[in-house]
Amino acid sequence: MTQIDGMTDTQLWEIWQQTGLADMWRGVLRKSVEAGEDTSVAQDAIESVEHQDPLSGLRAGDVLAKRIVGQRWILIRAAREQGASWQQVGDALGISRQAAHQSYVVTIELQKEHLGQQHDTVRSEAVRTPPSERTRGMGATLHRVKVEVDEVTPVIWRRFDIDSEASLNDLHMAIQIGFGWENFHLHHFQVGYDRYSSNSNFSSDSQDSRSVTLGSLTTAGDMFGYVYDYGDNWGLTLTIEKVVAKRGDPPFVRCTHGRRAGPPEDIGGPWGYHELVAAMKTGRGSNYNHWRQINGYKFDPVAFDVEETNRDLAHWAKRQEQK
Repeated sequence: MTQIDGMTDTQLWEIWQQTGLADMWRGVLRKSVEAGEDTSVAQDAIESVEHQDPLSGLRAGDVLAKRIVGQRWILIRAAREQGASWQQVGDALGISRQAAHQSYVVTIELQKEHLGQQHDTVRSEAVRTPPSERTRGMGATLHRVKVEVDEVTPVIWRRFDIDSEASLNDLHMAIQIGFGWENFHLHHFQVGYDRYSSNSNFSSDSQDSRSVTLGSLTTAGDMFGYVYDYGDNWGLTLTIEKVVAKRGDPPFVRCTHGRRAGPPEDIGGPWGYHELVAAMKTGRGSNYNHWRQINGYKFDPVAFDVEETNRDLAHWAKRQEQK
């Protein structure tokens, strides 16, 4: 096997490419023989590259791929520090903005050994706002957050304008109120590889969601996850659509738009929700009576009252101020 270590990127590329060419020309040769065509061109091409060992080609390709991955996080970090959004990074990589962010975090993990003591700092920066995207000079700001329930169709969603200084736990309560939940169950946010939860369900692998703000963790274009009720296992995707300057004296949090009623508590997650909706549509039969008994009322999956939601949010925010 060819000695690979110490080779330049150009040398590695040539070995990997020539190994692949040998296999390609062997295929051409087989087809030429089967068709009774002249095989001299294919034979000459094979002779020029067949000295390359396929295992050396594999090794060269693997080393080259690792070098590319090792440089990717540096380029992404540089782009972010120059003001590129996650959407722009994703477009450059040909993937979604969420996949681009996740790729960055994963790449940093792969470089843990090489980063050494810098690893924890670099990883924490991966989910925080780079200096070029902070709202410096804008004054007080609001985060516009769209929250969508996963694995449910039609999509159930809410859009909130919430103070950028709100903690993740504040956002948790806004979600609970916005979807009509009662905060009966455990929850957590997943931002990259970092998990955040409130002290009531704090665990060794989680950070305190009350000690971090939206402004310190996220910026426009970022996406992250939220999980509520580990039995029903409701997964939600959160997108920071905008970070905007406050005008006047807006409420601490406000729901601006939304569609469809939030899923009731303790119905079995997305599967149970779809069963419930189907039963409510028929309006009769044993399945309908079963879900009426479990749910306790006739569930209207289309109903959503944004004004009522905002009254509940304002009531919650006022109680928080009085504490």
